[in-house]
Amino acid sequence: MSIRQLMGVSPDCRDVEWLKRSLQFAIQLELSTIPPYLCGMWSIIDRDDPVRNHIRLIVLDEMLHMGLACNMLATLGGLPQINNPCAVPTYPGHLPGDVRPQLVVWLAGFSRAMVRAVYMEIEYPENGPITRFLGESVPTIGAFYDAICGAFGALDPSDIKKERQITEPILGVTAINSIADAECAIKKIKEQGEGTSQDPFPSDHPSDRAHYYRFAEVYYGRELVKIAGKWQYAGDQVKLPAAYPMAEVPADGYAESNDFDRMYTEILNDLQSTWEKGGQLGQAALSDAIKKMKARAFADAATDLMKRPLPSGSGNYGPSFRLIKKGLALSKRAGVRTDV
Repeated sequence: MSIRQLMGVSPDCRDVEWLKRSLQFAIQLELSTIPPYLCGMWSIIDRDDPVRNHIRLIVLDEMLHMGLACNMLATLGGLPQINNPCAVPTYPGHLPGDVRPQLVVWLAGFSRAMVRAVYMEIEYPENGPITRFLGESVPTIGAFYDAICGAFGALDPSDIKKERQITEPILGVTAINSIADAECAIKKIKEQGEGTSQDPFPSDHPSDRAHYYRFAEVYYGRELVKIAGKWQYAGDQVKLPAAYPMAEVPADGYAESNDFDRMYTEILNDLQSTWEKGGQLGQAALSDAIKKMKARAFADAATDLMKRPLPSGSGNYGPSFRLIKKGLALSKRAGVRTDV
């Protein structure tokens, strides 16, 4: 079932199995946002640029959201699928589960156009941006999480198994040991992505901006401020940073990205082990995954590609974010594999 089909199920029929299916899609949704954001971040030449730092913090939030979704699935007795070829996002492509079906996500370097066409659309608020008007009817990730939250609220407390709960204090990943824990986690995920319906600030970080508004500030070139009771992009200037001209990665990726893709695959494998093993072994696997993602070698492998012009002259290479299994890279086209 797609997310749209799951959302079509009557609330009275959204049982534990419905939640398990939905949470697997939530995991895939959170994972699918990380590669395009990393491409944008790594392509910014100045490592100290404020915009690059904003994207880095958003990536960390997405890692947190994925961890919380994995814990929510595990506490119901489910096993997150992270390194399964059917679960790993491919680019260019739609978001998992046909949520926001009009949106196509691709991998490319940072640009104002990329911010508007991809980043802001991924994080689009459930009721429309507060700078426009409330009450828009747009299928969003936020609406999907609302449905998940409602289904959790209808569970019996005995449905919470408390299995394979992983914590990570730096990211903020917490255990889901009750229905209230799940509702709190969903609130955090929604607010960090799109803000509240009244303002752009997550309630637990009142000095920060939700992801959508951080990206919008970059696009409009001004910070979001409240003037005469209305939110406007009229604050301090936000300068566009210089970036390597990473071209859109084609559907089959690049053979030149094989070394990077192996590192990416190792991270996905560690994340899979995290929730398969649980306990101390799972915690160790998560630590390994985070270390590898933050490692300079991982970022350098990407930026080295971004510095290399394509033979066509249409821009530079970039990381393909392909899953590699047993010496084969899974192509973006279903059923096609290439030797690596």
